Amino acid sequence: MPLDPGKSFSHLQETIHLEGDPKLLDPVARAALGVSREEITGAFTR
Repeated sequence: MPLDPGKSFSHLQETIHLEGDPKLLDPVARAALGVSREEITGAFTR
């Protein structure tokens, strides 16, 4: 990202790792990310 002289840009990234029963993780994924746990795992198997 090009910036004008004297300007700045900040970026914050967080990584979380959750493990557990898929049935219990699904509502967490839906609430936090708006997608099902199945959609998330399916995205990485294509």
